[in-house]
Amino acid sequence: MAGNRSYYLVLPLLRSKAVSRTTKIRMYKTIIRRVLLHGSEAWCLTANDEKNLRIWERKVLRKIFGPICVAGYWRCRTNEEVRQLYGELDIVTEIKKGRLRWLGHEERMSEERVVKRLYQNIPEGSKSVGRPR
Repeated sequence: MAGNRSYYLVLPLLRSKAVSRTTKIRMYKTIIRRVLLHGSEAWCLTANDEKNLRIWERKVLRKIFGPICVAGYWRCRTNEEVRQLYGELDIVTEIKKGRLRWLGHEERMSEERVVKRLYQNIPEGSKSVGRPR
């Protein structure tokens, strides 16, 4: 939702012919994508979430790159064309890289830090079998 809010906030600029494509890509990377990825190190992504994020990213990139004219007819760009034009890692790969970066940071923490203790904690006790009363 936060990514959509920031996208629709800058949408008039993304539609504008006065703003260059490189500026639009820079706005996407620095504003929209950063808002979307905030806190993504702690997300638990399902396959459906990954699919929806990739669809959302292609929607934004298609708006930035615009349609293409082939033999006098306008058409939307294909996923492969959008991927080649953008030339960077997709959003799901960025999330997974961020998780690995956070895990490395967590492993280097001192043993007294709460985050490290929670990460290494093993739950004790047992749960009774069957339906709760």
